[in-house]
Amino acid sequence: MQINGSNINDYLERFFDGETTCAEETELCRYFREEKRLPEGLEQYRRMFAWIEAGMTETGLESSKKRPTVLKKSVIWWSAAVAACIVAVVFTTFSVGSDDDPSLLSRNEIYYGSYVETQVGKNTDISAIMPEIESTLKEVEEMERELANLNFDNPAFMM
Repeated sequence: MQINGSNINDYLERFFDGETTCAEETELCRYFREEKRLPEGLEQYRRMFAWIEAGMTETGLESSKKRPTVLKKSVIWWSAAVAACIVAVVFTTFSVGSDDDPSLLSRNEIYYGSYVETQVGKNTDISAIMPEIESTLKEVEEMERELANLNFDNPAFMM
């Protein structure tokens, strides 16, 4: 693998998508360290890869009292995005978990948030609206059975 001016953008895109290997990241650091004339728009990444190569310590970074550079803003933004993704994965794992299988949920959990509109207003009491939900489900099952019995090859259905 040799990173050069013709494939650097592909490697950067993969890097920012988190798809590069350690060897590729090492090669990216080497490229930004050794390349004297970077393609247009890539100079902004030179310090970031130097920082990564140095072990991502405070050394080499501007003082936090100074105005953040584009590089720092980029690193902060990517760090926040990664943190948000981790939170989303953890939340999804623990909130959904075994809930993917409706047979493991109680009737009330499955229909939580359901309601029935009446002339009086919206009724959200699950025990009061459960008969209406079950009746609707039976109607849907009957419609599905009727559809399954229809012969769509019949010329009457052709236009």
